[in-house]
Amino acid sequence: MRKVTLLITASLLAIMVVAAACGGGDDSTSPTTPTAGDETEWGQTYIPSNDAPPLNPPGSLPGYDGYVPPTIGGDFPAVPEPVTTWVPEPPIFSLPVDSGGNGFLTVSNFEPAQQLGLITLNLNEAYRDWKPTQQGLQSFPPFSFSLMFSLVHRGTSSVQDIEPARPERLDLGLENYEGLPFVEERLPVDVLFERERAYQLETTGYDVLAPIKTASILSRGEVRTFTEIPRTIDLPPIQPGDDDQQDPEDLRWPDNYSGQDARLVAIGAHCYVFLTTELNEGFPDGVRFTERRLSNFAAEFDVNIFPKVQAAFGDILGYHNEGPQPGDGPIWKSLDRDRVLSGNDFDEDGNLINPLPGEADYMIGRDNRVVIAIMNLPPGAAGLYANWQRGIGRPSEEEQGQEREQESYAWSTCFLDVNIFPADSDDWSQPYAVLAHEFQHKLYADHGLPDSIWLNEGLAQLSVYEAGYTLQSGRTAQILVDQIRTYLNNMSTIPLPVDAERIQGVDVFGSYGARFLFFLYIAEHYGPGAIHKIYTQSGSDPIKIIENITGEDFEVVYTKWMLANLIDSVYIEEDSPLSASNNPWLHYLTFDIKSTVGMDEADRLPGPPILRLPGEGDSYPVTRSLIPLAPYCAQYTIIENGDGRDLDLTMFADPNFRFYLLPVSFNTSTNKAEVIPGLWFPNS
Repeated sequence: MRKVTLLITASLLAIMVVAAACGGGDDSTSPTTPTAGDETEWGQTYIPSNDAPPLNPPGSLPGYDGYVPPTIGGDFPAVPEPVTTWVPEPPIFSLPVDSGGNGFLTVSNFEPAQQLGLITLNLNEAYRDWKPTQQGLQSFPPFSFSLMFSLVHRGTSSVQDIEPARPERLDLGLENYEGLPFVEERLPVDVLFERERAYQLETTGYDVLAPIKTASILSRGEVRTFTEIPRTIDLPPIQPGDDDQQDPEDLRWPDNYSGQDARLVAIGAHCYVFLTTELNEGFPDGVRFTERRLSNFAAEFDVNIFPKVQAAFGDILGYHNEGPQPGDGPIWKSLDRDRVLSGNDFDEDGNLINPLPGEADYMIGRDNRVVIAIMNLPPGAAGLYANWQRGIGRPSEEEQGQEREQESYAWSTCFLDVNIFPADSDDWSQPYAVLAHEFQHKLYADHGLPDSIWLNEGLAQLSVYEAGYTLQSGRTAQILVDQIRTYLNNMSTIPLPVDAERIQGVDVFGSYGARFLFFLYIAEHYGPGAIHKIYTQSGSDPIKIIENITGEDFEVVYTKWMLANLIDSVYIEEDSPLSASNNPWLHYLTFDIKSTVGMDEADRLPGPPILRLPGEGDSYPVTRSLIPLAPYCAQYTIIENGDGRDLDLTMFADPNFRFYLLPVSFNTSTNKAEVIPGLWFPNS
């Protein structure tokens, strides 16, 4: 009996369902629309208290009561040249804090028409890529911070004379910027493909659009058994034997016979497409899985997913479907489904006397094709990628030659659930997106990358976008849109970088949206091949990998991303140093965080949640005590309604918190801080 330790990477939905089933419960589900009168809205927390916020005793944290609020073809678009003129430093002020994590600032002449943005980050390193040592789901301890604002006649604007607990200065300069060109209009996502294809061709000599073969060793109609996907149709019962000495209930079919059969329904230059025989005996039909749609599905993988995902990440290193034991593998052939077993076929120990027909199909893995199997998957799984051991046979430096694809033994089968295919429609955008996601998992396994859920799933989410299934493409993956929206509505409770699947109370579904946005930001801003370089890194620490490929401390990369999440969602005058054409670090360049979905003005992404102070019915002084903020999360506050007096700000936190104010200019020679024009935070 085959005993294999499988490493299974679930697709867009599967991990969310598994996490809920393993103890996450309602804490891992998507939020529902808040009802009137709630003190919270999606990701937005109001603490209606005018109590004085507590000072933090040395070594302590403020606590709270547990409340948690398209096909390739034609000419590619021309890539515009980057802006080369000098741009002033962005007016983003990092508030110094004392040894307890508390910060103080006075801003001069805070006028009625002015607005001040406050970005609060919890960067507790103890929870960066947190790996709980205990078994089962673990929970974050409570973390929070407090704010106090007042209007005063102070006369001089200043930062109080404190020694910063951790001096830092974000490098938002453009001297060494190597990302996408920055222009007023958004760039098309194909600019990423064009750039990454050129980078891979230059550095490896591999062209993802190289000529492709057409001959195949299999013919349509052949049936194979996929042993990693269990049948949902019961095997025939084992009949009693002649001597009736054994209970048939104690006898079993061989494990391989418990796999799910599928029929070959389409052949592409880079893929085989199988359809489960549990549906119409695996034959194409005239309504849902038509021959034309299945043929187009194979073509979509060949001309779109296969080249674009490889260009963005790393080239495929092998097509094996073998192992781990001799004569073993995940795909079998020649099983006899007409056989009827009885007790006569087993010895007194319950072992089969004569082996049943069937053998592992090695040739299918030697035909340089990815196997795509449309199956009845476990409940909740949109797709799956399974591999018996991740990282085995990774090529060494001296083996990076023409035969290096023979060195990878990661399995090459991507599974898709039948339920993600529409009942009767040519719009297969959702299955295409899931396939792009699963194909990245294959490349991740090929290159032996770390056993990190957030890294692997984040890159798989980015592959959906890189393959062109974007909000504006007309081939939108709705599940990705929903994941982004869930994250944006809950940014103070969904952390990155952690394996949210292992943390109690974290919305795993929304975590997929966070992972996508983070890796998209890296792809856009850190030069050609930034993401591709991940696949050539060694080591098991995903944080170190990110630092190596960006050349920056992880905290800096994370902070830039969190700044962009807010700044890209508000109105900025074109001549402001915060505009996209003046500083790309502060924006997405191919993506709009408040964009429409499919050009539908009624369906927009919400942008990040913003707490506006003073709130309705509030007046200065304003106090908000114990605002919950999980590690590696952000909270955005807008301060407004000044009257011309100076604005005093006081933040109480711990040394792991960071406070950024914008658009604020602070002149150290005059010790004055002021809000500069050019940015506006609209109400919707």
